[in-house]
Amino acid sequence: MGGAAPPPRLRELPGRSPSNPSGSAHTSRRTPRSIPFVAQARISLQYRDCEIEAFFADFIVDEKIVLEIKSVERHTPLHRAQVYSYLGATNLHLSMLINFNVPVLYRGVSRVVR
Repeated sequence: MGGAAPPPRLRELPGRSPSNPSGSAHTSRRTPRSIPFVAQARISLQYRDCEIEAFFADFIVDEKIVLEIKSVERHTPLHRAQVYSYLGATNLHLSMLINFNVPVLYRGVSRVVR
């Protein structure tokens, strides 16, 4: 009678868009519950007023938590070292390392504290 319904709209990932597929520009957003977060947050290491290197954390939530997303067989010490580097460079103390390549999501969540 009314024909086929239109396809559901897909939400774009924060920080990524058709004009910026790498998502390298950091984007500040809020969730429906008004929790502020920054996607693809640039973290730079400074030494004597010179930037040595820049990293991009997947998300920084409420300026308190670094959220790093992975889809790997399992977390390795290298992943934890990456998160510790982000924590040290941002002076934050809490990070969540989340692996989506697991049968049950809670098994892929690791809490990392500095």
